[in-house]
Amino acid sequence: MSSEREKRRPRASNVPRMARLPTKTLPAFMPGSWVADPFFRGHERALAVLVDLDHWPSASEVDARLGPLIARALGDPICFRTQAKSEPMRYEANIVVRREVPTRDGSPHDLLNAIVWATFPRAKLALHTRFHAAEASRSVPGRTRFQDRLTLLDEGAALRSEDGGPAWLFGHAILEHRIAHHRGARAELFELSARGLDGDVSTIDRAFAAALLALPDPAPPRPAGVAVHELFPEVSP
Repeated sequence: MSSEREKRRPRASNVPRMARLPTKTLPAFMPGSWVADPFFRGHERALAVLVDLDHWPSASEVDARLGPLIARALGDPICFRTQAKSEPMRYEANIVVRREVPTRDGSPHDLLNAIVWATFPRAKLALHTRFHAAEASRSVPGRTRFQDRLTLLDEGAALRSEDGGPAWLFGHAILEHRIAHHRGARAELFELSARGLDGDVSTIDRAFAAALLALPDPAPPRPAGVAVHELFPEVSP
């Protein structure tokens, strides 16, 4: 049965749907190997606190290891706690109001989401704040085009300076495809202003957070997706 979160947040249309994997065929948990993978560029600090584990961690383990990185960046904690079967609040409301990220124990998808939180905490909080505000002001049933755009970015964004340079993966669904060795994923390439963008992950986090807070609602038509492997030419096909 799908979780409440999955029912409410369908996958972005430009990120190929990943077939649900039975527990016995979960991707290998190999954070030590991911450190050297260009797809995980920028996420090295988050991966470093996971390398001594030999299993997909529980929500409490995720919180104990990645939570301090987020609190240090934001000056305020964001808690990862086990997702209940039935959540009284919507996913984004939990984050914005309670500063809690409902997380499934032993879930690759949710761990990768937490890794992105640890790398880009300001941008993640900005994205969910915008989504929550749009939800609160929505007057008709169904999701708005703006909310769909935010979901696309959350699941499938790749970041790069408008002047070129390396890409940084923000979308945790893209990372999930990577560790499961599924090819063909496409990302929404979000180009950031080059002013003051020196390649430092904290600077990129701040720049993307500012861009998300300034994103117009209703959102303009989204750009065409780009094949993720085209953003990482150093990776063998």
